[in-house]
Amino acid sequence: MKMVKLTNTGHLAGMPIWINAEQITAIFELATDSGSLATHVFGGATGIDWVVAEGPKEILLKIKLTEKI
Repeated sequence: MKMVKLTNTGHLAGMPIWINAEQITAIFELATDSGSLATHVFGGATGIDWVVAEGPKEILLKIKLTEKI
């Protein structure tokens, strides 16, 4: 199983979250009420949505690095 380490936001802000890279089905950004962008990682068997600190490009790079392992 290929895992990527990302950083939670919200009530678990700053805490690491390890996500199975093979279960990620979408990565996207949504505007927040403050006007900034929040990165969402969508996937898993139940279609869960994680909001993380890393941007889409950084996440894609981390996924690509898991493919070399």
